[in-house]
Amino acid sequence: MTGPIFPILCLILLSHSRYWEAIGKWNESLTLFSNDEKTLEMKAQALSTLNELYPAVNVAEQAVNAKPTWWVSQQTLGRCQLNIGEIKSAIVTFQKAIHLQPDCEELWLEDLQWARDLLKDLQTKHKHLTQEELSFHVRECMRIGINQANAS
Repeated sequence: MTGPIFPILCLILLSHSRYWEAIGKWNESLTLFSNDEKTLEMKAQALSTLNELYPAVNVAEQAVNAKPTWWVSQQTLGRCQLNIGEIKSAIVTFQKAIHLQPDCEELWLEDLQWARDLLKDLQTKHKHLTQEELSFHVRECMRIGINQANAS
């Protein structure tokens, strides 16, 4: 199923928390249009919601590769990178998104600034940790649901 009804069907599935079904529909679509950045970006978000963190990063990278100038896919990739504890990579990715969409406050405040604050806070509190241990600590915090308000 493709055409204008397809994205609506996936949004309906998402609104009912039927993420795996939506992912299945996106996979069907991607067999026909393998480089559709919007489909890849939505799939990455759904995978992230399902705590499928590494597949989410992989799909988000595909979305960026499909259209590197689309700031939304850069933002999604940055958020996926944060979910796996790759704070420095996420900061670079958010900076790319801001370069593409400099007037987006959400990118500046909710993404880039939060990632910078998180990195600074973790470096201060956990000076003794290696980068690998620090990444693991971040992944665990994200996994158990530490949100932006609690991380500050």
